[in-house]
Amino acid sequence: MVESTGIDYTIIDEKCIPSVKLFNSVGLKTLFSCQGHKPSDDFCIIFDDSVTDEDVREFLIKVDNVTGHIMGGFYRWERCHEGVILSNWQYKFNLGRVAKYYFVVEDSDFEIFCRAVNKSYGIKHEKHYFEL
Repeated sequence: MVESTGIDYTIIDEKCIPSVKLFNSVGLKTLFSCQGHKPSDDFCIIFDDSVTDEDVREFLIKVDNVTGHIMGGFYRWERCHEGVILSNWQYKFNLGRVAKYYFVVEDSDFEIFCRAVNKSYGIKHEKHYFEL
């Protein structure tokens, strides 16, 4: 299923789709995502090169002003590939539980997070749930 955004959601880990949609809807273009496939994996969203430090700061300020907290954290993913240093922002969810080898954010927590993000950006609220 390719949406009007050009994103093919059939190639995205199922449990990442709500987060990918949420971040893209506020202008933080995503590049990769991982729902975790073993207990040591992180549940994370990795952003496109076009997402700047200022974009991340703006998101943090907007959402924190509404909720007083954020459900995870932004980190820089820096690595060397064929002699070139690459760097992207990533968001790791840190609230949740391990279930069936997936890091799963509790539905109610994620729903509160979505409402806060949507309110911060003036977006009509949609429900976003993770299904086990």
